[in-house]
Amino acid sequence: MFTKILAAVDGSGHAGKAVAIAGSLAGRYDADLVIAHVLTGQDVPDELRRMAEVEHLVEPRPTEPARLGNLSVGSATKVDEGRLAAAVGARVLERAVAAAKREGARRVTPLQLSGDAADALLEAAKEQGADLVVVGSRGFGALGSLVMGSVSSKLAHHLEVPCLTVK
Repeated sequence: MFTKILAAVDGSGHAGKAVAIAGSLAGRYDADLVIAHVLTGQDVPDELRRMAEVEHLVEPRPTEPARLGNLSVGSATKVDEGRLAAAVGARVLERAVAAAKREGARRVTPLQLSGDAADALLEAAKEQGADLVVVGSRGFGALGSLVMGSVSSKLAHHLEVPCLTVK
């Protein structure tokens, strides 16, 4: 039924459930599984920042801004934020690949993307030849309390293949 499944991850609980289901489906149908994470250029959510600090992917953020004479300098620059996002993205993918394999997936490929999350995932689904896309209903977006997140909503409306949205 399915030969190639694309699952999107961002480190959120809903994405974790999506990976478990995608891994199980990939195992059941002997399908290839591509797990994608998108670097959006937005700040890393606090939950993932703490994970990165605990796992020593980055140095803990100072509690007070650094001082240069009378000038107060923020503790993280955009460059630091980009490095943090890349490190966190790599770890999120690593964990997702392991979780998918535990659920039965045999051929799992991690894929790091960048840009607008929905647009990047729409393009990846086409490029990868996915015949199913699995996403969490909500991620770490600023409006996480919406019934259905903007990324999953856009995917459901614009994908040319089935989209399984997981709560």
